[in-house]
Amino acid sequence: MTTRPIDRRDRSRTALFLTRRRYPRLAMTADVFYESDEATVFASEVDVSLRGLFVPCRFPDREGAEGVVRIDLGEGALAKARVEVLKVQDGEKSGMALRIVSMPEADRLRFAAFLLRKGGLTMLPQLDRRFHTVATAPRPLEALRSAAA
Repeated sequence: MTTRPIDRRDRSRTALFLTRRRYPRLAMTADVFYESDEATVFASEVDVSLRGLFVPCRFPDREGAEGVVRIDLGEGALAKARVEVLKVQDGEKSGMALRIVSMPEADRLRFAAFLLRKGGLTMLPQLDRRFHTVATAPRPLEALRSAAA
C-alpha cells in the first residue's frame, strides 16, 4: 500500500491572514520610530504582530543589534518596546525584522488592544483558540447571501 503525499500549497486559502505563523502579521499604517546606537529609522507602513514587526527601510540596522521602538497606537497612545534585529532584508522590499524583547505591561496591554481593534481576534491566537472563533474571512458574496436570508 502506498500513500500519496498531499500538496497543501495548491489548495486555496480562505483565511484572513494567508500565513501559518504562530502570531499572524497585520500590514498596517502606523508611525513607528526605531532607535539604536547605530541607526535611527522612521516608518509609517509596517507589518505588526504581538511578538514583533517588520519595518521597511533603505538603511537597516545590523542583525543582532538591540534598540528601542515606539509605535503610535492612535488617539494619543504610544507603546514603547525593547527590540532585537532578527533579520535584515535587502532588495526590492528592504527592511528589518524586529523581535520584541521586552515591553512594559501597560504598553503590552495597549498594544494587544490595538491589534484586536485593527485585526480582530485572530491577531491573538490564544484567545482565538480559547473562544473557538472562526478565523476565516467571509467571502463578500456569501456574506451578502447570508445577510439576505
